[in-house]
Amino acid sequence: MKTNIKYSEGFKEQALVKVYRRGNAQTIQNIADDLNISVLTLKTIGIYTT
Repeated sequence: MKTNIKYSEGFKEQALVKVYRRGNAQTIQNIADDLNISVLTLKTIGIYTT
């Protein structure tokens, strides 16, 4: 069963800030893991909010 989770605009903004400010210290996978979301979800947030 697939559930559609709606993330708040604030969550999306904070997730993207983490990605853009990560430097070389963290991978996108690490950030997704920290946020308990998939890399695909994190990338989708970036695509649809920019």
